[in-house]
Amino acid sequence: MQNGLTFATVMTGLPTGIQPMDLTSDRRQFQRINFDRQAHLTLADQSLVCEIIDLSLHGALVNLSDSKMAESSLINQTGQLTFHLGDKDHSINMTVTVSHHEQQNVGLECTDIDLDSISHLRRMIELNTGDSQLLKREFAALLNP
Repeated sequence: MQNGLTFATVMTGLPTGIQPMDLTSDRRQFQRINFDRQAHLTLADQSLVCEIIDLSLHGALVNLSDSKMAESSLINQTGQLTFHLGDKDHSINMTVTVSHHEQQNVGLECTDIDLDSISHLRRMIELNTGDSQLLKREFAALLNP
């Protein structure tokens, strides 16, 4: 060990005790990007303020930390997720279904999205991943499930 580095750290880039994610066990088909943004989620005739944790072409993970809805079962409920991109002129609106709910985190599957919103979302993901070919494959998979 030199300069506080162990063999495991050098080989994996991770500190001892931290295991790299097994990509073969990750079932996600779409690349996710971290996206810390406030959004509005409408579920069961209630408009909730939430924080987006991450986004993909296929959905989002949000945190409902200030909501009593975080305590109830939300699985399979349909709603609307809306958030702005930096300015008030550009927003993303998607119809979502709650796919999983664990404590205050809620996984949302995008079931419908308008053309402007998907265009903005696609460009944002492309800029954040830096891999336009991967995004093209994901977009094709989204269009042809």
